[in-house]
Amino acid sequence: MSNNILADNLRVINEWGNDFFRLTFPSEIMERSSNINQLEESAKLISSTLFYGERKGKLDESPYNGSGINNSIESLTSESLWIYGELHHPAGFTPIKEKPFHISTGRTYKCSNCKGKGVVICRTCYGKGWKRDSEGRIRECAWCSGGTNECKTCRGYGMLEAIIIVDSQYKLAKHHIEDYSGDVPKPILERSSGDVIFDEVFEYPSDLQGMLVGGIDENDYQLLQNNVKALLHKKIDSKLENYEGDIALVHRLVDEFFQKIPNPATANKVLVDEIYPVRLRVKIENVPVYQINYIYKAKSYSLWIYGKEKKIYSPKSPSEFTWKLGVFLGTIIILIGLLVISGLVGGIAHFL
Repeated sequence: MSNNILADNLRVINEWGNDFFRLTFPSEIMERSSNINQLEESAKLISSTLFYGERKGKLDESPYNGSGINNSIESLTSESLWIYGELHHPAGFTPIKEKPFHISTGRTYKCSNCKGKGVVICRTCYGKGWKRDSEGRIRECAWCSGGTNECKTCRGYGMLEAIIIVDSQYKLAKHHIEDYSGDVPKPILERSSGDVIFDEVFEYPSDLQGMLVGGIDENDYQLLQNNVKALLHKKIDSKLENYEGDIALVHRLVDEFFQKIPNPATANKVLVDEIYPVRLRVKIENVPVYQINYIYKAKSYSLWIYGKEKKIYSPKSPSEFTWKLGVFLGTIIILIGLLVISGLVGGIAHFL
């Protein structure tokens, strides 16, 4: 056994191999192997995350009681879903769905269901207000009042108001790059964590709300994004002067991310679907990765321990008949035997 392997890594491998459900993997594998050696690999997880709001508007109608209009939409050039309701962006980077609200459009019209009367004909007595019972006697209809019912669409007002129902939620857009050239698959590596060596959060300016009114100007938004991107690049250079990985890869991630994140200048449709960038985060983690090579019964194998979680990636492992497999098969045989005996006893009892 090599003396360069960390004792904690030996423990992790043995615990992983001793798991009962790894039926054919030898227990205490490291104690029974030879030529064990450890290679430390460098892995950096570089991630960018955009936290943004999204509001979607859907045209609907609501009963109007004639008490007055509190809002009127005249032109889309002065409108945005983000100038209505409460605007308190959640802290952090946790996705959240907010309670829907509605916007008054100021447009009112007669209810088409009742033709503006506020009542509809009873479908039980067909407007007569009475029905005959089983003996032919006339009885007052129990389902209406004089042959009509209050219109459920307008609640008896006879008028409706066009409104916009707004669904609001905050979402994440993510992008990852791995500065790693080892054998652990990158999608697996992404699900691990390491020591954070760079973590910067940038808030978008509060006046962005005003830029969204009437649809954000593409040139103005591009200028804003370029300023944020330049600030990011400057922070990266100043805080990662002694970065051991590929600094150009970090800068590339930032540039790629700004090309992929949702763009309100091109994606937004005023009062229909509007996104609002809130904050941006760039994080770099130094993820520990160890390649463990060993020989078991004259055959060479390798596995990798990665992440602070000490996960194991073992694409090819020793396989043999183990006590775990013996116990498993024995249990299966006993269960089958019990089922057979139960069936026989049941059959005999039925026959008798």
